[in-house]
Amino acid sequence: MTPLQQAIKQTQEYASRFGGRLSKEELCQRLLSPRTYSPEEILLTAKRLGMTFYSEHSEWQTRKLDKAKRLADKLKSWPEILLIGVTGSVAAGYPDEEEDIDLFK
Repeated sequence: MTPLQQAIKQTQEYASRFGGRLSKEELCQRLLSPRTYSPEEILLTAKRLGMTFYSEHSEWQTRKLDKAKRLADKLKSWPEILLIGVTGSVAAGYPDEEEDIDLFK
């Protein structure tokens, strides 16, 4: 197995540990590798491995992500807040329906 194939499998396994499903863009952004590969190389290799990709969010996932963005937009006007971070499955783009929105400042 090539280093790129290993990196793709490792990235996919890591995402699945947390219930995540990767889109093509997420695989390219989150590839667990010390080497940089082009998106074309990554996607061609993933296709050869038979990897399937997650393509869209459900309606409630989209609402949850939009809600987190609106909340962050409201909080950023507070002068004592220097940074707003959204973490967990909401930030990763695949929250459960009952998932809360984790923020830190």
